Amino acid sequence: MVENTKYSEVDGYQLSYSSDWVAELESKEHWVYYWNQASLVIEETDKNDPLLEVGVGTSFLSNFLKSKGRNVVTIDIDESKRPDIVGDISSVPLDDFYGRTLLAFEIFEHIPFPLLERALRNFSNQNITRLLFSVPWGERRLFDIKAKLPKLKTINLRIALPKSSVTTQNHFWELQNRSTNECSVVAGECKGFVSYKKFTDTLEKYNYSVVPLRKVDDIQFFCANLNKPSASK
Repeated sequence: MVENTKYSEVDGYQLSYSSDWVAELESKEHWVYYWNQASLVIEETDKNDPLLEVGVGTSFLSNFLKSKGRNVVTIDIDESKRPDIVGDISSVPLDDFYGRTLLAFEIFEHIPFPLLERALRNFSNQNITRLLFSVPWGERRLFDIKAKLPKLKTINLRIALPKSSVTTQNHFWELQNRSTNECSVVAGECKGFVSYKKFTDTLEKYNYSVVPLRKVDDIQFFCANLNKPSASK
């Protein structure tokens, strides 16, 4: 299926997105990501914490959390996905959201790095105290091996190589251990790779202490906690 791609311009950057895919049955692999997203929210937050989910997607996560009695507000740039708040996370006011925990699973790579920095500044200045999120590694999987040996745990062996370019249409950047064009990517001049250190340093620049959590295939999950309210930078 060819997706009906939509475009929005934010500060001279063209963001692309589509809602057509939400009507399709996703792969078994993606359902594993949903399980990991949901389990992390349950593990890392209190049941009474109000949650702000960035990126509605299929609404699977927000609907699941609501079924468990969780208070979830959604925000998305695409009004056709019917979020509670329509807007760009790099600038939308969050004063009316009384919760302090933000969820952004496979979202940040969909915006140019300068807009990500502005979003982090926005979160920090508005005292969003916890971020639970995930971003992809720029790697190409060669093969996976899973074996269950008698009386032993399941052994997983995954072999992957770094990508030479960002191949996902709507991704502006992905993680790698090193990046040859990082300066240009961080400046928003092109797509490419951002080093793990640069990414975590950027979060810390806006007073977020970063804790890497689990890695599932090429998706890295994180928790980031605000050290203190941040002045505008």
